[in-house]
Amino acid sequence: MDCRLEIVLFALFAAPLAAQLTPSAQFDTGAVRAGFQVAALPSGGSPVWNGFGTSAATSVGSAHLAVQQSCSATAVDVQWQFGCQAVAQTTSSAGASVRYAFASPVAVSGLLSTLWFAQTSGTGTAQLAIDLGDDGTVDASGTDSLPITFGPGVLLVRVTASGNASAGSFQAGWSTWHYSGAAQGTLVLRLEAAGLTSQLTSNACGASPPTFAALSTFAGGVLFAGACGPVDDIAVLALGFAPAAIPLGLPPGCVLGVAPDATAWQLPDAQRYVQWELAVPTAVRPIALHAQLLGLHVAPFQLTTSQALRLTL
Repeated sequence: MDCRLEIVLFALFAAPLAAQLTPSAQFDTGAVRAGFQVAALPSGGSPVWNGFGTSAATSVGSAHLAVQQSCSATAVDVQWQFGCQAVAQTTSSAGASVRYAFASPVAVSGLLSTLWFAQTSGTGTAQLAIDLGDDGTVDASGTDSLPITFGPGVLLVRVTASGNASAGSFQAGWSTWHYSGAAQGTLVLRLEAAGLTSQLTSNACGASPPTFAALSTFAGGVLFAGACGPVDDIAVLALGFAPAAIPLGLPPGCVLGVAPDATAWQLPDAQRYVQWELAVPTAVRPIALHAQLLGLHVAPFQLTTSQALRLTL
């Protein structure tokens, strides 16, 4: 066995790595109000990584704002939802500015993607500004994808989003004109680790084969994640340096697409999920691995396979 693979496989069977990325969020300013009804928001400078939500409503308008975040070994997910409506002689608004900080002790290549959905009517307006580095420059104001590199150190990202609407009436000659408005906005922001390329080398096999994916982690490694079929009792991860076409000798007659230098197994959880986290030290990069997930059903014996992947780090 290649000595580099021995190092990698030693890390594989060690305890899973914790996410190297440390996220935080700080509330700066904001307003959620409908006319004279003002909703409570966190004070300026308050930590809000655990999320917050608030709303205000009157007979002539309403407003709401909800912000939530999560972080895993492979991605940070941020979601904002807000809306406001003004129907008679009032103004409504909902929005905030939050400063995110993502700290990493190692250099991380990643991708910052935003999905932005806004709906307005009448006098309603909705705005979004994403400021990488919190330097006063707007880097994205809608759906976008931005490659980034940060660490060792902290990446700052300021998110500012808001909606506004007004309602009232005015006299024009002998007529009275009424106006109103509404706005809704949804932001989905994702920060993902990058650096891993994946190539399909063989297709899945079986009536309900396992699904399988490999993702870059913020720790500089790979997360192998899969979902087993409904009858699978055991999931087996096969890793190797070379592709193969090895008959497995069990129904339904699938073929192993990896020359296995190492294997690891798990029992699927209640949702049929399995995962392994693999550390890939800088000393062994660049490296190419082949990987595949197998699903074993014990009685009667059958063995299905996911697609096989060639991974390059």
